[in-house]
Amino acid sequence: MAINNKGSINKFYRDQLDPGYYNPKDPKKELAPQHRAYKALEVGFANFVKEINVGDVSKEDALRAWEALRRDNPLIYYVRFGRYVPKRDEGRFMYFTYKMTRLKAMEVKSEIDSKNVEKLRRLTKGKTKKEKFLIIHDFIAQKGRYADKKPHKRKYNEFIDEWYTDPNYFSTTDHSMEGPATLDEGVCSGFAMEFNYYCTKLGLWSIYVTGMAGTPGDRGRHAWNIINAGTTSNPEYYHVDCTWDLFEPNMKKGVNSHWYFMLSDDEIHESRTIERMFKIPKCTHSGGCVPRLNSVEELPLLLSKVKKAPHTITECIFSKPQNKADITRAINNIVIQGAPPFNYCITGSHNRFLRINWLKTEKECTKARIDIYRPQRYEMYIPRMKELKSSGRHSIQYPNPLKMAIIRQYSAYQSW
Repeated sequence: MAINNKGSINKFYRDQLDPGYYNPKDPKKELAPQHRAYKALEVGFANFVKEINVGDVSKEDALRAWEALRRDNPLIYYVRFGRYVPKRDEGRFMYFTYKMTRLKAMEVKSEIDSKNVEKLRRLTKGKTKKEKFLIIHDFIAQKGRYADKKPHKRKYNEFIDEWYTDPNYFSTTDHSMEGPATLDEGVCSGFAMEFNYYCTKLGLWSIYVTGMAGTPGDRGRHAWNIINAGTTSNPEYYHVDCTWDLFEPNMKKGVNSHWYFMLSDDEIHESRTIERMFKIPKCTHSGGCVPRLNSVEELPLLLSKVKKAPHTITECIFSKPQNKADITRAINNIVIQGAPPFNYCITGSHNRFLRINWLKTEKECTKARIDIYRPQRYEMYIPRMKELKSSGRHSIQYPNPLKMAIIRQYSAYQSW
């Protein structure tokens, strides 16, 4: 059950385990404790071993090795962690369960490769590296759905060594790439692992990243990716989050957000913080396909150039913190007679992200749906026309100038 892509998976996190010798071609050399546990888990998962002897390592080392392997290899979607048990004179053991047989796991992998990977190979043929990343991002975002919560279930917490009832339970299928890749449904960790797997299969560099996301004071755990759109000698690292760019129901098929595609550290920190369990590359570049504006004064020019067709999206990111009132005022100024209905969202801790959804009817505005994983408020302007007969002529009258309705607020949701 190893990824067959030019030899092996991207073992970025394995290389960050405790310093020690690691050379598969020379097994006589002694491995450092965390590397030894990583290797034991890797071999055990490949053979569906339920009781894995990780050697004479501490609980902290064993759990760090497990976390590194889980981040490196998205193909271990069939593994469920159990517990860590030290046995006197026998070593340290980690117990796992498997939610499917080896044959079923191979069938799932074959289905993912034939259904998705081969299609992505055709779509990315002859494309540049950045175009390939964009194609993979859109492939996931356009078909993915965020999973609903499942009934309460008792879970085991390996850090405090006890069972507890999880009120926000998602199945292991949702958390792994199996759900998004086969059922088009999952949570952030599943979408991030799916993105990681496709990049690996296409020879692109990508890693799985975790942290806290949401609004200040109301944050939950989250997962996304960091990519290298440059070369090994001259890297260009960016953040990519497919989960927060998922397809929205009011948009036509094939339209999704690109807010969180190829962001810098400065931009991604508007909505999240990164966990520092491992060293993460610094993302000093900003790119993607969303326009970057220096100030609100540039917004009218941008909106005058875009096509305001129904079921399309206009997005931009400001390079500096902005005043929300100034952005709203700029939007008021560019709304002209005959403009289609739309809703818009200003988000980020410094109001640097702006998104406008151009819609077709007022009913679509009132039925606007903001998914639970996106902590932001949508506001909408609804043009209302009244035909008045005056001296035999029809004239159009707008309210003062348009009626604004705040739909509702969604808080960050703990999805990882």
